[in-house]
Amino acid sequence: MKDEKMFLHTVRYALALGCVAVLSGSAWAAPIITNVTPDTVGLWDMTAITVTGTDFQGGPLATPPLTPTVQVNGAPVSLLFLNDIQFNFQAPFFDGVNTSLMLNVSVGGELSNTVSIAYDPTPVVNLIASFPVPGGEKLEIRGSNFEYLTGSFKIGGLAAPTISGNSRQFNVLVPDGLAPGEHDVVLSSEAFGEQWTLGTFQVVPEPSSAAVFGLGCLLIGGLRRRGARQERALP
Repeated sequence: MKDEKMFLHTVRYALALGCVAVLSGSAWAAPIITNVTPDTVGLWDMTAITVTGTDFQGGPLATPPLTPTVQVNGAPVSLLFLNDIQFNFQAPFFDGVNTSLMLNVSVGGELSNTVSIAYDPTPVVNLIASFPVPGGEKLEIRGSNFEYLTGSFKIGGLAAPTISGNSRQFNVLVPDGLAPGEHDVVLSSEAFGEQWTLGTFQVVPEPSSAAVFGLGCLLIGGLRRRGARQERALP
């Protein structure tokens, strides 16, 4: 008798769940995102983002637990860790278009709320070549978070064309026509509508043609004198 009552209780519970599923269209609660850490990432940081909330695997009634689909800007991402109340993933690199990451979760046909994770485009500068360089020469700038900011450098208000660059180093051409002295190195981003002063750089005067001619004469004269001494030394 006891076993029969337990059976009937189980059947009623299952029927109740079935009614809930029919009425709601799903047996699973919609996942809810309550917190994201961190909520800003660099353009090229490979940051692990931790997301907390509820019902990421279908809730306690899901046996076995469901596998969610996590999308960032409409594209699925791979998860590093997952349980029903938390997961984490690696932030994708900045694609040059989307200035934030729009994140949502889908489980068993139920879609979560959408949260935004902002990209922080602020460049980090470790080194601007410390030795002075004349106009028309290469200037090396090292740091991080430079990706997708190519070709947006200015020195002393003049465009400094990019020779080569990646996410951690840029080589730019010091523009001709700059007066000798200290000038700001500025980096701007059209994608984010921002600009940053990275530091200052010392521009030196270009050597005059007279100085170059004089140096050439000295070198040629020295070579001739050395050649004459070598000839006198021959037997």
